[in-house]
Amino acid sequence: NGKSLRSANYENGFLYFDKKFDVNGFDDLNYLDFERLNHSIKKQIDLGNPAFDKKWRGFQIGFILQSLDAMVNKKSEDRNIVDLIWFPTGGGKTEAYLGVAAFSMLYRRMIDKSDVGVDILMRYTLRLLTADQFQRAARLICSIDYIREKFKELLGEEHFSIGLWVGKSSTPNTIKEASKALLEYQKDSKNNFIVESCPWCGAEMKVINNNGNNHYLGYK
Repeated sequence: NGKSLRSANYENGFLYFDKKFDVNGFDDLNYLDFERLNHSIKKQIDLGNPAFDKKWRGFQIGFILQSLDAMVNKKSEDRNIVDLIWFPTGGGKTEAYLGVAAFSMLYRRMIDKSDVGVDILMRYTLRLLTADQFQRAARLICSIDYIREKFKELLGEEHFSIGLWVGKSSTPNTIKEASKALLEYQKDSKNNFIVESCPWCGAEMKVINNNGNNHYLGYK
């Protein structure tokens, strides 16, 4: 945690792959709140909650650690560097940068809980990849907002949220277009919506046949 980083014997820094990181950005954190938040999440792991029964891979931890300085230190030289994660498909690249995203969003709120602007931008070139990554990111946002609900005095009242900016051919751009697409979906099951299941519980959103008469959109 931030307190451990500050107390490292490297003059307010720590070494990672022979590189010294300045962690003075952590000076603004309230360590009592930070530790309470950290212990709360750890408690969920210790209780065996399946939602937290996960393990980080070495390269993921490495990527998060080497990203810390640029996130907390406004004078970091790394802010001018674009990092590339090269790893085989299915190896956990998404989780690595979502871990960095989660840290950045929570750290920003812990510094100033009224600071609620855009924090993370994600860009993909393929529609199917965009849809998949958006749904995975949506699950992260639900998890982060769950933490915020538990620590409103630290992270504020404003919800963490996510949005998708794509062309009209991929998803409706207006409420009117969305209503029209919803009616078409109920008639012929052609889905024009990106989110196909609840990001939190995983319930599938689909057209349900009610006794062979009426069709309506719901979760099953």
